[in-house]
Amino acid sequence: MEDSAEIARVQVDTWRTTYRGIVPQSFLDEMDYRVRAESWREQLATPNSRIYVAAKDGAICGFIGGGRLREPVSEFDGEIWAIYIEVKAQQRGCGRAMMRQLAAQLLQDGLTSAVVWVLEKNPACGFYARLGGELVGRQTITIGGSELVEVAYGWRDLGLLVDGE
Repeated sequence: MEDSAEIARVQVDTWRTTYRGIVPQSFLDEMDYRVRAESWREQLATPNSRIYVAAKDGAICGFIGGGRLREPVSEFDGEIWAIYIEVKAQQRGCGRAMMRQLAAQLLQDGLTSAVVWVLEKNPACGFYARLGGELVGRQTITIGGSELVEVAYGWRDLGLLVDGE
């Protein structure tokens, strides 16, 4: 639980850099570190919570969380709920390592497949595709009063994420 404030910092800072020009600026400006930290405290205290962090020089620079699928997506039973990596730590392998670690845990938990929902304009979409994710869903969501398109990348076999390069 001691990581909740750092996880919240990474989440808020990453949203503010990644979604600038995509999500309404007023929404990004109103994101609150303390509110997010409290939410992460609760999530970290949840039994069977699957949340992992990446650290560089002793500070958290990224995190990933996932588990059982929250809303049905045909043929899938698991979900990557969140993956955020600070800009300075991106393209250094920690995202791939966290995906591999979470996939291995989900397999151990008896899940066989997973999806991740991501805003269509998020530059990380290429990351999911490079890891073998296939576009398997699309929906419109509202963030800060704006309608945005969210897409789902899916892995029908989590073993491919664990064994992938």
